[in-house]
Amino acid sequence: MSYSSRGIHRQEIGRTPISLVDLETTGLSPGNDRVVEASVLRFDPGIEPRIVFDTLVNPGRKMAGTEIHGISEADVEDAPGFEEIAGDFIQAVSDSVLASYNVRFDIRFLQHELGLVGVEAVPPHFCLMYLRPMLGLGKKQPLDVVCREYGIQEPVSNAAAETLLASGKVFERYLEIMKERGISRFGDLAALADHDFLESFDGSPCSVTDAMRLKRNPTMKSRHFEKTQGGGIHVIQVEEEEPWKRALSQYWNALKTAVADYEIDGEELAYLQSLRRDHDLPEERIRVLHARAFASLMDRYVHDEWLDDEERGNLRRLHHALSTLGWAPGE
Repeated sequence: MSYSSRGIHRQEIGRTPISLVDLETTGLSPGNDRVVEASVLRFDPGIEPRIVFDTLVNPGRKMAGTEIHGISEADVEDAPGFEEIAGDFIQAVSDSVLASYNVRFDIRFLQHELGLVGVEAVPPHFCLMYLRPMLGLGKKQPLDVVCREYGIQEPVSNAAAETLLASGKVFERYLEIMKERGISRFGDLAALADHDFLESFDGSPCSVTDAMRLKRNPTMKSRHFEKTQGGGIHVIQVEEEEPWKRALSQYWNALKTAVADYEIDGEELAYLQSLRRDHDLPEERIRVLHARAFASLMDRYVHDEWLDDEERGNLRRLHHALSTLGWAPGE
């Protein structure tokens, strides 16, 4: 098999550091919305996966989405802004390939936040949500569904580190499957599908040199870990969310998964409807989430003051999908 000479195509997956990233944000539109929590779980060859970065982030704007991520204005009041910890973040992911469960969402926010501090390059990255269909294991599914399928403990809250620890266990399963199937290089992975994020394999990872010219902040504020007097790390017991809050978060995450391709199939529709039914989620709250999803895509498409036919089609499909779930903006 031939590989591109550019980027990471020839690199062996098992010998390359991989950083799983999870972000919590005020919404879905980078620019109008900002990051409020960031966490990095790093896989280095020969070393157990470990959280190397985890902090709340002051978004510099009014808080939103608290009902989903559980982060309030008071929580981030004394947290650093992203520009203050950009150097620490780049160092945490340096010389590694990035991944996240919903990489299209996370990478757009990283591009915006890092662009504000002068980092324009997008490091190579891939999506755990789409690894499942790429490996022929089934269709894309929300993280909690995949965790149940593999007997992995689901996150008890929407804290970024909680989500990452679960995502990391799923990724370990995928690594085993790739090894069994002889998918050893990133070029092998790129040959499995035609997703836009695979084009990033032509690029190069961030370096420690990139981090050195950015701000550093030793006073990061984690809601999952705290430093002990001896300099070690203590895991804070995360309180399990109230059932209705957990169900609302699950609905939101399932909705983001389902509409990633602007359509909702029968299985996705049934799962979302079961969440609403089993937890008696109020129609008014569901409308807010549907409005956020549609407004986010609208904002993304009109940012360049140009709305082409493909974008119109995507908006039409998303509107139909939301309507199928019970309500779409304008109804």
